[in-house]
Amino acid sequence: MGCVPIFNLMDLLPKVNQTIKRYSLIEKGDRVLLGVSGGPDSVALLHLLSRLKKRLKFSLLLCHLNHGLRKEAGEDARFVKELANSFSLPITVGKRDLSKARKSSLEEKARDARYQFFAQVAKKYRVNRIALGHNLDDQAETILLRIIRGTGLLGLGGIKVKRSLEDNPGVQIIRPLLKVGREQILDYLKERKLSFVTDSSNISPVYLRNRIRAELLPLLSEYNPQIKESLAKLAIACQEDFAFIEKTAASFLDKILKRKEQKLIIKIKEFSKTPQNLQKEILRVAIKSLAKKPLTFSAIESLQSLITKGKGRSSLSLPGGLVATRIHKDLVISLYK
Repeated sequence: MGCVPIFNLMDLLPKVNQTIKRYSLIEKGDRVLLGVSGGPDSVALLHLLSRLKKRLKFSLLLCHLNHGLRKEAGEDARFVKELANSFSLPITVGKRDLSKARKSSLEEKARDARYQFFAQVAKKYRVNRIALGHNLDDQAETILLRIIRGTGLLGLGGIKVKRSLEDNPGVQIIRPLLKVGREQILDYLKERKLSFVTDSSNISPVYLRNRIRAELLPLLSEYNPQIKESLAKLAIACQEDFAFIEKTAASFLDKILKRKEQKLIIKIKEFSKTPQNLQKEILRVAIKSLAKKPLTFSAIESLQSLITKGKGRSSLSLPGGLVATRIHKDLVISLYK
């Protein structure tokens, strides 16, 4: 009787390969840019993608951004460069100084800086995929964070396994590890003796996400040991429902909306005839062409209230440098001058 190969439970390759195929994350001939922080998620993804590169026939490039926020940042950049050399892969390292940013907006500014950097590198090297190391735990934390802060169906959709890069629909952001838990990733690294760096900011109680990770998720796990998987299923259901709602909402735009240069003009009378339970989404879809980022749930609520309850001439400041002004029978949305 021949030897039967034993499946290695800590080998994430089959699971990641299945996710890539199911969602068409990587196709033959793709140029994939992997954002590598040096942390466990990105190191594991680098190792996995390097194993899949020949099989799926794609090219792989790396990039790393130093935010200038921690004293270890320079060491992290050196570690990632050495990592790239060990895999014989090209790497682009950038630097942004966010040390003077306010703590209240630091997480958002750091995220914006990363995506701007990814977009620049992708354009320079004609990349059509940007791979990031978000995992199942990140998904659960994101959904809980949004619930706590207040959100709608869009926010409950959490992190998408695949989406277009803002301002460049030809580039897709992909997350092959989104169905893999953090513990599985650490086990994978340990078994293969792969080194990684630890970001001290990930354990600081200053950030709400860290308290969710360290306190709330373990507490919820006592009620449901599969809480992360349950939240991930919720995200998928919300993404599917939201896609249908968004398509339905877009069908009303021709009746209620006029575009004029850098302005959107919403006809209030026609808007009032649309289904009330779709009005928030109609507004969000309408503003998408002007806003750099999707408006928050509370901002959309305020805008809806201005249309349905406002009187005479009144204005409302919106995030992203937008202002909405009610003028007689119209609502005019434009950028600040």
